[in-house]
Amino acid sequence: MKFLPITTETSTFGWENFLALLVAVAIPGFAAFVWIAFFRKKRRRKRRRREESRREYVGNPTLAQTGGLPPVRKPENVSDQPKS
Repeated sequence: MKFLPITTETSTFGWENFLALLVAVAIPGFAAFVWIAFFRKKRRRKRRRREESRREYVGNPTLAQTGGLPPVRKPENVSDQPKS
């Protein structure tokens, strides 16, 4: 039975591929990190102050302001009633 000797060429071939892949991923990753960290513009949000946003809401009047519910309608015509 013959055993093949382990040479440095076959054992380092796997490491060379691994290092090449690592460098191929690390360089663009580092470039993207530098671009995001330093060259990207920071967005400034405009915040309204509470004093400006505290406007009186003009909506529909409440039942208390209008004097309660309207009187009950008497069904004169069936066609006048809304269909549900």
